[in-house]
Amino acid sequence: MCARQRIRAITAANIKVPYAVTLGEYDFLIVADAPSEKDMFSVLLVGAGTGSVANLNTSLAWITAEAMDAFSKAQALVTPYRPAGRA
Repeated sequence: MCARQRIRAITAANIKVPYAVTLGEYDFLIVADAPSEKDMFSVLLVGAGTGSVANLNTSLAWITAEAMDAFSKAQALVTPYRPAGRA
């Protein structure tokens, strides 16, 4: 079973894995869920503040329904938005 298949199996079983050792650009990966981005940012600040984590990278992830909601909100902004210098 390859890593991608393992991730799919874990996801399908609704198992949350907080930490995984990885190969490639990053040494490890932590997947976490928090009530808000602000809450997660607070946790990241504590981790980074220890000095034990270098080159900290983060990414937000949404389920499809949340992403579709964001796309709809963005579409509503397209018509009234005018870039600077354009009438």
